[in-house]
Amino acid sequence: MTRARDAATNGHVATFVHPTGSGNNHIPTGGATDQVLKYASSGTAQWADAGGAFAASTVTITANTTLTAAQNGNLINVTATAEKIISLPAAAAGAFYVFNNDTSHIMYIKPNGTNTINGFTASLSLAPAASGIMACGGSSTNWSSVGITRSMIVHKATTIYNDASSNGTRLTGTYTPVLGSSMLICVGSATAGSAGGSSGQGYTSGGGGGQSYAEKFIASPASSYAYEICAGGAGNPNSSFDKTTTVAGMTCTRGPDSAANSWSSSNSSGRSGATATGGTVNFTGGSGASRVSTSYPGGGGGAATRAGNGGNASNRFGGGTGGNNATSSAVGAAATARDSNTYAIPNSTSETYLAGVVGTNSGHNTAGDGAGPKTVVNFGSMNFTIADHERLGSNSAYTYNSNGGSRGANNGGYTASGNGGYITFVEFI
Repeated sequence: MTRARDAATNGHVATFVHPTGSGNNHIPTGGATDQVLKYASSGTAQWADAGGAFAASTVTITANTTLTAAQNGNLINVTATAEKIISLPAAAAGAFYVFNNDTSHIMYIKPNGTNTINGFTASLSLAPAASGIMACGGSSTNWSSVGITRSMIVHKATTIYNDASSNGTRLTGTYTPVLGSSMLICVGSATAGSAGGSSGQGYTSGGGGGQSYAEKFIASPASSYAYEICAGGAGNPNSSFDKTTTVAGMTCTRGPDSAANSWSSSNSSGRSGATATGGTVNFTGGSGASRVSTSYPGGGGGAATRAGNGGNASNRFGGGTGGNNATSSAVGAAATARDSNTYAIPNSTSETYLAGVVGTNSGHNTAGDGAGPKTVVNFGSMNFTIADHERLGSNSAYTYNSNGGSRGANNGGYTASGNGGYITFVEFI
């Protein structure tokens, strides 16, 4: 190694490394492709990477994973065969990760503790076959997404319905949690059907009872949950089939149908609401109203929801939700807020419930259906649905809607069907 003084260097000493020699004045052996020779602080020449490549190392993700600070700057390549949660470490200024979802499944990127992503404590969804960057700028508590769709989520909601139109056709199965995180299980019973009265009763009958509701929050879910869901329809209440919807120790019973095989005066009475047991909360469906006269069948009872018990029907008007009974001038009103005993879903801003509706007119004066079990959990402009009565079919010779509890039938010998039951599994991320 030689030192020289030159006017061009303004008198400074320049250092040269020779290919031969020993000690500090020779080129070291080795060196890899694209490396450069650098002069170290120790006074020796050394081979080193040129600047440090962007996302030079790859971390392969096949399961739920928490990234580490040591993996900062790496390419996070996801090859899992199902949806997974990728948890970020504590945010730190200047940290970044490059993501590539090399699958056909949605992946979820979750912040650490009270850290945020794009200003929210909720997680972010990484779409199938998508790529992008999560970076932490000047703030040491907030991550920002670059090139990733900003779909902030806190849940994965799956609702299973029984659309069978025949009484006794139960839906059985097993639900396996996908993410293994905490979860909320929500259960709604089937709705009672309403039978038509005989010709001597003016072709009218009482209204059906509303659906019951139960829920349970589970911090550490089991590996799977077996379930059985009761069918809807209308028919003989003395039939032997099991009229219950069950899962995770919760049972929601279906309210009684009218006595469709007798066509007696008992058909004129309103049906009681369905009941629930075994949940953290258990709410009862509203009762249907008895027929008012030969012109008015009875209104249906409202369905129980996260807002509370279903409202009772009044005369020909359907019951509401949250205990809102029908009045003489309108169908039952929808609730405006959840019951305080139900699980408070993180980051939600409000919940929306369904109001009662007026039944179909088929030759006689109309009667109201009860309010249905639809619950929409709102996160500002985003939301998810725990159950949707519009998804539940109505099986009736005159297609009467059966939202919470079906209104009474007004044609002798025909029946207005009730909905089947449902179960919603909400996995929190």
